[in-house]
Amino acid sequence: MFVLLFGSLKLGCGLSTTPLCLMRNSNKYDNSGYGPLLDLLEKELSPYIKLSEKSFRFFIESISKKTYLLKSQDNRIINLLLNNAKNTSFSIRLLSTWGQPIEGFALLRIRLEQLIVSSYLINEEPAKGLEPFKKFHPVIEYSLLKANDKNDNLKLALSNIVPELANGYNTRMKEIQKNIEKCFEISDDTYKRKWTNLFINQLAEHRDKLINNNNEISKIKLLDYYNTIYKIASSIVHSDIASLSADFITTDGKGMLKPQELYIFTNLITLVQFDIIQCYESAKYLKLNIDNKFVELNEEYLEQVKKDWGIISNKA
Repeated sequence: MFVLLFGSLKLGCGLSTTPLCLMRNSNKYDNSGYGPLLDLLEKELSPYIKLSEKSFRFFIESISKKTYLLKSQDNRIINLLLNNAKNTSFSIRLLSTWGQPIEGFALLRIRLEQLIVSSYLINEEPAKGLEPFKKFHPVIEYSLLKANDKNDNLKLALSNIVPELANGYNTRMKEIQKNIEKCFEISDDTYKRKWTNLFINQLAEHRDKLINNNNEISKIKLLDYYNTIYKIASSIVHSDIASLSADFITTDGKGMLKPQELYIFTNLITLVQFDIIQCYESAKYLKLNIDNKFVELNEEYLEQVKKDWGIISNKA
């Protein structure tokens, strides 16, 4: 439960394979399990599904031939962040093609946060980014344990199922303290509770300032997506009154509730850009030397959006 994977895990070929769901579309796509909407709207949706899949395929195929690069802890962190991104991306595609685009849109907010954090870590100097990020796991564990410290029943239950707690809460908390930098001052709870003082919008803004504007892929302003995708999707995540409005829900001809179709296209089109950026930056960080593949993929994506925009707008 509390083991920090990038510290000890021996990663084979890099990213794990996505678990197979129902065997649909397996002859056309890298992943199976896509829903009936992909068959119904194949002309409109298929290009974006394939572009997202290509992004991760390029990375996986390359890192599979250079697994020695994963001996570096920093490289493993970037690789694992991309693994999370890959699985989230697949989940968004699944939900969208199974007629659950609003839930997929909520995940798109998570996907954006994954991209912001990864891109910030890649582009920021290590002393401000990766170093505090990778040292912070003990603080996270300590916070979890302390939150339950006064609940004897929960402490007993956790101690019975979590190996690290076999010798008791207090013993484990003392062990953790040894791994936390002295400046955190655990004893009086004045330790830092976050690995960075920047909120997610500030991370995005700072990341945008670090990017070379001549880089056609990375120069996309993630703060713009925070101010749109992230904020709108927050209504779904936090279940506020807007989540019940016509912004997200409509009715069919029989008065039955259904999600706004716009989010099917919003999810898949936006997702491709997020996937291309993170796969490209991760590959560049690991020095996989496949920049040209992502440049071509990005051009293909932009052409597809330009070609389909009118069709998608009318259908939505």
